[in-house]
Amino acid sequence: MYQKILVPIDGSELSKKAVKQAVAFAKESSAELVFFHAKDIKHFLYDGMEAIFDPNAQTIYEENITTICQAFLDEALSIAQANKVVSQQILVENSTPYQAIIDYAHSHTCDLILMASHGFGALEGIFLGSQTNKVIVLSKIPVLIIK
Repeated sequence: MYQKILVPIDGSELSKKAVKQAVAFAKESSAELVFFHAKDIKHFLYDGMEAIFDPNAQTIYEENITTICQAFLDEALSIAQANKVVSQQILVENSTPYQAIIDYAHSHTCDLILMASHGFGALEGIFLGSQTNKVIVLSKIPVLIIK
């Protein structure tokens, strides 16, 4: 039924649960999984503040964020590989994760987006995560929500 499933993850406990359920679902349907994360690196230094801090602080910060994001993508990939599910991982930089998810799914012919109902987002989407809600509303591809 489904051939390519996009699984956006953020490292939260619910996201880890979604990974396990995605792996089981993909194994049953012989689908490929694409573990996806859109990292949002906000510049944490104001103009001119670099003189107060180490001039390499922004680069170090960005490298640390990338390492953290890559670690939970690697964890998801290893779970899929242990279950003999074909999978890949994609890490992009984008300040609007929901849009990055939708754009990737559409441009890479995914036929399902499987994601957690919420993750590390702000309280604005208390019952259904704000990123998840936006994906559901704006995606033309079916979305399966894991609670």
